[in-house]
Amino acid sequence: LLHGQHQKLFDCVLSIYYMNIDSSKSSLSARRRMFQEDFNPCVAWARGYQLAPCRVSAVTPHCDAWAEAYEEFGSLVMESQDSSNGAAASCILLSFREALQRAKESFLAHRQEEFVLVTEDDMCLQQGFDLHLEAVIKELRVAKSVMGACLHSLSLEENGLSLPEGCPALFEEWPRYPPKPSKAKGGHIANWPGHAVIPDQPLVLLLKTEHLQEFSKLFERRLCQGSWSPLDWLLAHAPFGEDDVLRLAARNGFCRCIPSWDAKSSSARHEQHRAT
Repeated sequence: LLHGQHQKLFDCVLSIYYMNIDSSKSSLSARRRMFQEDFNPCVAWARGYQLAPCRVSAVTPHCDAWAEAYEEFGSLVMESQDSSNGAAASCILLSFREALQRAKESFLAHRQEEFVLVTEDDMCLQQGFDLHLEAVIKELRVAKSVMGACLHSLSLEENGLSLPEGCPALFEEWPRYPPKPSKAKGGHIANWPGHAVIPDQPLVLLLKTEHLQEFSKLFERRLCQGSWSPLDWLLAHAPFGEDDVLRLAARNGFCRCIPSWDAKSSSARHEQHRAT
């Protein structure tokens, strides 16, 4: 459908905060920027939505933000050389923290938007994303105490845990991997039996602006109260997904990772690891 022919659920601009990789060290930074500033807004415009891409500068172990966080949180941070749960993963947590701060400041200044998006920088909208988004928004408006929803999980799909069309757009309870390792419908094996399913590849979080302050405080408390974990794992578990502060989309359809010739580069965490 062309612009103007689609009935939207809200009329204001939808801001998207992209957690970016260091542009001076990432070979894919320019390509990702094109998707963020050109491709995604064009896809959205064709469905009657106006996107405002906001690029959040990368946090790396060589910048002041990392040094300040290390001093503040000490042994709680991840600092190994592992690409999945080391310094790169800690940097993404700090980039997410900065994105929340930017979103809060914008909302307090203007107070117009009902929702904002925070996402990894390799997020690519799918055609028909709006149908998926609007179904999620309708359910979030009913669930008053829920602060937001994660809109994508490759892990959910690969483990055969997605709900079919016709079912609710969001899980009422955050889903878990099967209690025992077993091959799922897609032939994949649950990596963490019994644990909450991670929202990944890419991670995309839709937040209610009325809860931004509260959510940010909750995130800060989580960083202070226990060892850090990768962002997708952290948001799936308490005090977020497991405690019904966030909900998970019951099926994918909103987005996918930016197509890449290098499979490893489709992961923002792996690319961040290369940069660090």
